[in-house]
Amino acid sequence: MTIQISSSNTKKEILEAFDELEKENQLLKTKLQAAEKQVQKLQTELKQAQQPPTAEALAALSEGQRPDDLPPVEHLDQVIFTFQMIEKGLSKAISEVSEKLQTQAKIFANLNQQMDEKKQSLADIYGLAVEEGLLDQLIQEYQETQTSFQIEQQAQEDAWQKMMQEKKQAWEREEKEHQRTIKERDAQAAKERIREQEAYTYQIKQSQAQQEETFALQKKKNQQMLDGMVATKTQEWETREKELREQEKEWELYLKQYEAQERKREATLKKATDEGQAQAQKEAQIKADLLKREVQSQTQVYEMQIKAREETLQQLNQQAEYLAKQTEAAWQQAQTLALRALEGSSYQENIRI
Repeated sequence: MTIQISSSNTKKEILEAFDELEKENQLLKTKLQAAEKQVQKLQTELKQAQQPPTAEALAALSEGQRPDDLPPVEHLDQVIFTFQMIEKGLSKAISEVSEKLQTQAKIFANLNQQMDEKKQSLADIYGLAVEEGLLDQLIQEYQETQTSFQIEQQAQEDAWQKMMQEKKQAWEREEKEHQRTIKERDAQAAKERIREQEAYTYQIKQSQAQQEETFALQKKKNQQMLDGMVATKTQEWETREKELREQEKEWELYLKQYEAQERKREATLKKATDEGQAQAQKEAQIKADLLKREVQSQTQVYEMQIKAREETLQQLNQQAEYLAKQTEAAWQQAQTLALRALEGSSYQENIRI
């Protein structure tokens, strides 16, 4: 298909159209040469058909045999029959050759018409008259244009290669600069991390030292408070023990008085019995009863006092045990408070961190 060319087409499109026309021209030349050969062949066959056939050829045409295989002619009737068959075959061959010549003539006329149309198309497109040597001139111009185009394309390719090389070198320089920047940034970041780690370690050590100092102060304070509580409780115990010892002494004194009173009673009773047993047995008995009642009363008083002292002593023992338990509970509470205070201080320090 012929490409329509105008002034608005590009150089590349014009060259492509020229290439296509050149290909079509070559194809037409090939067809024309083939048609000329076919015409020459048909003309040769026509000339051969117009020549008088030999007897052997006529016999071959009539019997469909090659000349070498023709049988010998013996009778005149057979010769006449052979000529008739040759005439029929020759007429048929001439008819076929005429048809082929007409067909080839039509093909040749069409080819000439196509050649005229192509020439007219070239004249219309490029404003050129088709003359002798025009195709060679166009081919030469095309080759020159193609050479110029190749030179221009090579120059553009060289310029492009140079530009790409420069861009590659610039990119390599930029990449080196980028790598150097990354290396410096990584080194700076590593230094920053080391400084941050050292600062964090220092802060942790300071925090631990502060916590240990706070814990030591709190422990010392708790120990002082505990020592004060222990001293107070110890003083209270000593006071209680002193009171118990005094009460024990008082009880022993009461017991001695009771025993002395008992001995005195027995002595008095014995004396009264010895002196007035016979005379005033009744009076003695009354006195004895009275004395006995008095002694019983006194004994009850002493027993009540002893019981009261025992109850007091038991209460003091219970109080001592209770105070010991309170002291132990206070000691545990003090330890718990100290641990809680230490944990609270550590938690606050962690929150501040």
